[in-house]
Amino acid sequence: MGYVNEEQIRQAFAQTEMLREDIKVTTKISGCFQYHQEAKTSIIPSLNGLKLPSVDAALIRWSVPHQYVDTWRAMIEMRDAGLIRSIDMSNFLPEHLQRLADETGEMPAIN
Repeated sequence: MGYVNEEQIRQAFAQTEMLREDIKVTTKISGCFQYHQEAKTSIIPSLNGLKLPSVDAALIRWSVPHQYVDTWRAMIEMRDAGLIRSIDMSNFLPEHLQRLADETGEMPAIN
């Protein structure tokens, strides 16, 4: 979704003796994917590249005005579908978080 390093991460998984549950995989939804449908489909290339059924966390990197609530709703759907375990934010202001709470009833685990 942003760093395009899934192949390197997949290779590192193959070379480590660590258990999958001991490794936390996080990805992000960049600004260009902050629309409902784009956000929902943006995780698929990452999962395919990682060869994983889900990531431990995904975050919205920063708030795109007029889009982040729809993106958040898409993330809730992806979490509920089992593609993401924890949905989070990065660089959001208190008023952004309050809007999420007001409009969706859900807050991120991490900001």
